[in-house]
Amino acid sequence: MLYTDPVTNFEYGEIIDRNALDGADLSDVILRYNHGGRCLARTRNQTLQLTIDDHGLRIEADMTKSEEARSFYEDVKSGLIDKMSFAFEIQESEWNPDTRTSRVTKISRLLDVSLVDFPAYNQTQVSARGSFEAFAEPERRAYQVAQVSEIHAEIRSRIAEVAPGNADAYRSREEQSQRGGWRLPGLFSSDGEIDEAEAIRHDIASIGAALDQARGSADVEAAQQLRSRLDALEGQLLEAVEARQQLRRKVASGTTGTPITFFQKRENKTMNTETREFYQQFVDARAAGTTGTMVKMIPATVMDRYAIEEAPGAFYAAASKTTISHAGNLTMPIATLQVVEKHEENAEIADAGYVPGAITISHAEYCYKSGYSDLGMTIGAANLEEIVKTTCVRSMLKKMDGICIDAAAALEYTGGTNAVVIASGTTPAFSDFVKLAGMLGADFLPAAKWRANPSTYFTWLLGLKDDNGRPILDPSKLVSDQALGGYGIELDSQLPSGVVYFGDGSRVHLNYAREPELISWTDNDHNTQKVSVRTVAGATAEPGCMVKMYAE
Repeated sequence: MLYTDPVTNFEYGEIIDRNALDGADLSDVILRYNHGGRCLARTRNQTLQLTIDDHGLRIEADMTKSEEARSFYEDVKSGLIDKMSFAFEIQESEWNPDTRTSRVTKISRLLDVSLVDFPAYNQTQVSARGSFEAFAEPERRAYQVAQVSEIHAEIRSRIAEVAPGNADAYRSREEQSQRGGWRLPGLFSSDGEIDEAEAIRHDIASIGAALDQARGSADVEAAQQLRSRLDALEGQLLEAVEARQQLRRKVASGTTGTPITFFQKRENKTMNTETREFYQQFVDARAAGTTGTMVKMIPATVMDRYAIEEAPGAFYAAASKTTISHAGNLTMPIATLQVVEKHEENAEIADAGYVPGAITISHAEYCYKSGYSDLGMTIGAANLEEIVKTTCVRSMLKKMDGICIDAAAALEYTGGTNAVVIASGTTPAFSDFVKLAGMLGADFLPAAKWRANPSTYFTWLLGLKDDNGRPILDPSKLVSDQALGGYGIELDSQLPSGVVYFGDGSRVHLNYAREPELISWTDNDHNTQKVSVRTVAGATAEPGCMVKMYAE
């Protein structure tokens, strides 16, 4: 066997017919070592004699004409070199596809005969590849196409199990986000949230379209990449489905933790005569009405947007949240505030060593209430109850974001030390932001981000330029994709204009002394369903975790 294809592992061989040298050109053949190096003997000067007999090609050489030839003669005589090979040009051959063997039936010219270490040394494999490539290539492609088809069949079978149909049957994240809203981690599904499972199924189904475009392909690597992509998406889908199932179990048992701990379901009611008469008189007209005519049954803001409140801001999202039930002020030890000093072994530890660095959180009670028509829910939208409850929760979380901002604002800021003060009516330069970042302590830098309200982002940050007049930020990119000095940017609509905070948001600590509680009840006097959310909470920030830029 002269050649093994690296893709298929098929072996290709060559057989020399005993009559192949009949009539071959032997007029100028040289003797060499391993088919390379200097000429040791040559037929043209009669130092090399070639004859063809029943055994094959017989070689006789005069090895006395050069020092190198005499040296090789000694190697042959001692048995160090005892094998030979020859190179030739093929005039005629026959290919047997069953045995993958080429039978050389006619050699037109003999090029050299060589003393060799091994008759089938590595060069034989390399040089034989070119001659067998024409035979190997069609088999290689057919082999690869079969591999790709097998991988594609496996992928299609797996897609059919988790995401049947095409990608249009599912909404992508972009399509869902265009409807507005935000994700509320750890709560329940609503129209304003992104359904991760559906988005992942869209991505999985999209792989099917890629398979359609790759029909008949021999690109095994591309097929394996699609399979790896499917592996990753299936793992994400399992996590998303399990998270939703856990959430449903928590909601059903009333153990969602933060921020909902209680969920009261309304009982189905049989319509009495009065209610039925009301339906007959008003339902048809109200069902065809506009937002304005239905406002008495469903609040206009709910009809227009489904969810009244926006998402809580960046400070709430980044804050470290705890649920420690505690009356009054709560003192919490904080790792970054500890002072650990070198201590002499076996010596008594001073009392100060037992006093941890700590922060104190003051708590207050917060409450929000909403109501809606009992009948409005029935004829307006089946999930209106959940929408209003979501509104209450979002309003509360927005308030929690506000107290986190208040905690950061309550830190002491001094111009030139941990604050950069901008003259009123002017805008800061990039150097001002660099100066501000340099004021933040090293302990807070790894997780630091810039935080501002949208107006300040557009007026202060988006217009920043470097020393060469080039924009620092790209206005065509999302805020989440921007970075200033290598640190991310987050917006919070509750921050005042003309203020930028830079620091580690996780060092703002929010504690629920009483976890948010959602309660619904029926106001029979006014035929109204009411919902309230209440909590006892407080927030404070670690000293030094934020630096501030502001105008005055």
